[in-house]
Amino acid sequence: MLPDLSDAAPYPLESSYSGVSYTFTTDREIKYLVIFDDRTEEYSTDIIGDSTVYEYQFYPTSNVHDETHDARIMATVMHSISLTLAKTQNVLLYICENTDERGAIRARMFDSLFRKYNGNGFLKIDGVLPESKYNDQTSYVSVIVSENNPYKDKINETFHRVLFGIDISKLPDF
Repeated sequence: MLPDLSDAAPYPLESSYSGVSYTFTTDREIKYLVIFDDRTEEYSTDIIGDSTVYEYQFYPTSNVHDETHDARIMATVMHSISLTLAKTQNVLLYICENTDERGAIRARMFDSLFRKYNGNGFLKIDGVLPESKYNDQTSYVSVIVSENNPYKDKINETFHRVLFGIDISKLPDF
């Protein structure tokens, strides 16, 4: 199911590099790179069914001096996600960049825009990894799957177990 993009048409996507990557250029001539990096082997012991795990990133490839809101950017991002999740078993891992300590802001913005443009086709499971001896900064992480993914409950359990060491199957129902 494609997201509801009735109020903002996506920019045209151009295939880029190897694997699943795209570029697009905004009306203000800002070029963005959208990357779906296959990380299935890193999660090989935790793969559910025939899922492919992609780490998802998008960012401008040049400096952005004008931060005018452009609804078409998120419409394009959601369109690229829908293309990658067309195979319902695929899983997206989204990690907000936080080296400038603006990861929480990015996570809130992505969450808000995701809810607006989702169109009820995807589920997003969020988590925060605190700073630790293994991780020198707090990380804001989401897993995105198709609502039709037959392994969505198992993916939720695996996400919590792998990232947080929590076995949610042992938690009481609320």
